[in-house]
Amino acid sequence: FVSYGTGFKSGVFNAVGTSPLSTDPETIKALEGGVKIDPTPWLRTNLSIYTYDYKDLQVNARNAAGTSYILQNAANAKIYGGELEVTVSPSNDLNVRGSVAYIHGEYEDFPQAQTFVPRADGGNDVIAQDVSGKRVVRAPRTTFNLGFDWSHDLAGGRLSLVGNLFHSGKVYHDFLNIYHQKSYTLASGEISWTTPDEHWRFSLWAKNITNEAVAQQIKPGAPSTDVFYEPPRRIGIGAELRF
Repeated sequence: FVSYGTGFKSGVFNAVGTSPLSTDPETIKALEGGVKIDPTPWLRTNLSIYTYDYKDLQVNARNAAGTSYILQNAANAKIYGGELEVTVSPSNDLNVRGSVAYIHGEYEDFPQAQTFVPRADGGNDVIAQDVSGKRVVRAPRTTFNLGFDWSHDLAGGRLSLVGNLFHSGKVYHDFLNIYHQKSYTLASGEISWTTPDEHWRFSLWAKNITNEAVAQQIKPGAPSTDVFYEPPRRIGIGAELRF
């Protein structure tokens, strides 16, 4: 499939910010294409590629005077990339899934970005700077995912094993690309058994098995930098009753 489109959105700039002017409408030229191929009954592949060309990209920035956010134009930005997904089903009991994605995202022209530069005594200096050429926030260059689910008849019921591994490259959380989450990997898994009548399902599961410290959000501000983390390792048991 191939698709092409253009669009825009408009907004009003908060009175407190790096510019007293209202934001210009955001426009985007987008081109997407892909193929879906099942070369065999047990193999499925999906490939997609895209390119987005933004003009007057609208972005949220931390209000230098408080904890709220303001809206401003990042001028021009270009994002392009692709994703490959593969599913392998060698038997009715086993499915293996994998995907890999690449994103190239940069601000082509962003001369008045609101940036936060760390101070030695704590907090940040708020400075309007040219961040043209910097990476787009929250857009890791590479990610991949690998998972499987396997099931088998056991004691009249159904035993199932599920596992998943997700990896992300470095993620930037500010326009100046100072505050970032380094590349990380998250692993999760579950083992379960369903009774013969399928009314009960018992499970043992674990998430973030390696107990990775992953910053979900990093919010720099003038007085401090706030970091919100993904939950740490969690292990639990479950019982589910289906009526």
